[in-house]
Amino acid sequence: MVGILSIVMSLLFALGGILLGIAGILYANELQKESGLDYKTERIVAVVGIVLSALNWIVGIILHMS
Repeated sequence: MVGILSIVMSLLFALGGILLGIAGILYANELQKESGLDYKTERIVAVVGIVLSALNWIVGIILHMS
C-alpha cells in the first residue's frame, strides 16, 4: 500500500514519493521478517515509486533551468 502511494506521490511531489518509497521498502522487509512470506511485489512497487520520483525531480530541475 505504501509503495502505491509512493507512485502517486512521485507524480505530484518528488520528495514525498522518495520518502514513501523508502518507507515501503522498509515496511516490506519488516513484514517479510515477521511472516516469512515473500514481499517482492511490494518492494518492486516501492522502487518504481523511487525511480519515478527521481525522474520527476530531474525533469523539474531541467525545466527550471531552461
